[in-house]
Amino acid sequence: MKSEKKIQFGAIALVSLLSPLTFLSEAHAERVIGGVNLAEYCTRKYGAPVVLNPPYNAFTWVCRVQSSSLGASAGGSFTGPEGSVSGQISTSDFGISVQEVCELEYPQDQPWKRRAIARVTNPSSPYSWVCVVP
Repeated sequence: MKSEKKIQFGAIALVSLLSPLTFLSEAHAERVIGGVNLAEYCTRKYGAPVVLNPPYNAFTWVCRVQSSSLGASAGGSFTGPEGSVSGQISTSDFGISVQEVCELEYPQDQPWKRRAIARVTNPSSPYSWVCVVP
């Protein structure tokens, strides 16, 4: 009988100690409100495509902007219907603020009434970005 009471007391004490931790985790739980459209972001911001660079993880997405400079001094050449044109095409990669993507896609005036926050669920996967609200 004494050992049963000790076990019951131990279980109650353990639950009492863990209860605040459970409450804290529930109070800080985040709700996923959706994914991110990085292609649309790059198109709107730069008029450019989204590109996934090696090593192909959640943090290697960029907007790739191509520009050309035409003229004899630029180097390179292009032959088209109008004849030969000298020039060069250069590319520039711009990092993507996934936080900005979430804020644009899920504005605060929507039903969740809170600022969307970018979270990555698996850093090794390029397709694991989500937007959450606290």
